[in-house]
Amino acid sequence: MSDRTVPTIGFDAWLKDLETVANTIGAPFVPMGMSQGAALANAQAAKRPDRVSALIIIGG
Repeated sequence: MSDRTVPTIGFDAWLKDLETVANTIGAPFVPMGMSQGAALANAQAAKRPDRVSALIIIGG
């Protein structure tokens, strides 16, 4: 249900999107970051360590 045209594309927008998903889940979760997504998973863990129970980093 995502929009095809978005006003902002970039790391900060992706982090905001991930934060929205984390807020929807409500419980600690395990983000998996592959390649470029590894930095995003790490940023989420650093920003909200209470929401991340573990990290899976592949090829970061």
